[in-house]
Amino acid sequence: MARAETLAALGYRAFKVEPMMSTPSDVVELARRCRKAIGDDLPLMVDVGYLFVVQPYMTTCGGLTEAKRIVELALSRGAQVSPGNWSTQILGAASVHLAAYSPITPFIEFAPAEVFESPLRRELQNAGFPVINGAISLPEQASIGYQLPTEIFDHFRIR
Repeated sequence: MARAETLAALGYRAFKVEPMMSTPSDVVELARRCRKAIGDDLPLMVDVGYLFVVQPYMTTCGGLTEAKRIVELALSRGAQVSPGNWSTQILGAASVHLAAYSPITPFIEFAPAEVFESPLRRELQNAGFPVINGAISLPEQASIGYQLPTEIFDHFRIR
């Protein structure tokens, strides 16, 4: 729950718990503890293991074009779409674009570097779009708008 408290303090506006392979009572307990950590006002979601959740990962669904088709299918069925990203903010940049396109996307999944022990993840996030008060601005550059600094290659290259 320390991660949830950290992210709430940083201004993140919605949270998801992912209690895969848990008993129903464990799911309830995890949600209860997370709710206590983030307070009563922020949205809290429970990932039910892809049973209901429309959450395309553009790295596995066929890219942005296929993700847009998924949005259209969900729209006609009254579902919401939350682009998946349990990866870096390179994928996060594409997720921002899908969210901008979609009229049924209230959130995008974001795996914030602030709660991971990965220097590479931190550097990739720093080069991406900042989260300010729980929101990510649209890019102003061509393509997905993510520019990978060459210093990252130099610093993390395996020799």
